[in-house]
Amino acid sequence: MEEKKRDIYGDNYLDDYPSYLDADKFKTREKVNVSAVVYGAGLALALTFVALVLGFLWAQAVESVDYSMLVDLGLAGSVLFGAFKGGQRARSLGLIHGALTGAAYSVTGILILAVLLPVNWLGALETVLIAVVLGGLGGVAGVNFYASRGSTAWRRSRQNKPDERFDDYDEFLTRQ
Repeated sequence: MEEKKRDIYGDNYLDDYPSYLDADKFKTREKVNVSAVVYGAGLALALTFVALVLGFLWAQAVESVDYSMLVDLGLAGSVLFGAFKGGQRARSLGLIHGALTGAAYSVTGILILAVLLPVNWLGALETVLIAVVLGGLGGVAGVNFYASRGSTAWRRSRQNKPDERFDDYDEFLTRQ
């Protein structure tokens, strides 16, 4: 029986490690979560509808309102929030999930609007591009917000020193 080879440390067996050729199977490949994109786009469409109704009611009550600015702010806010929540649900690939959420939101909104009214297609393309950029930003923020909530490192306060031997190392820190 052949003795197993030992590495330079003498305690790890080289035969127990996978070869570098098999390292590809350990990679995780992230996939696009379609339900997160649909959830974010649906939430953004619902928020847009609510914002447009509230903006219309406010414009009726106050006569000197720039309604186009209200619409633009409502659209931008709802796509940011929808992509944020979609990115939180996806938990990875925030830029891609957010951009897809923005694209799905804007294309769906434009198609709904095209059924009811004539559409300026050049303005619609501009709206799609803006929604994709804002969705990407919201998706990145959502994934990072979710990741920061999962980490407890920022919540830990400075612990009291267990005994006096740590004084030599921590003299520069202020004492509580």
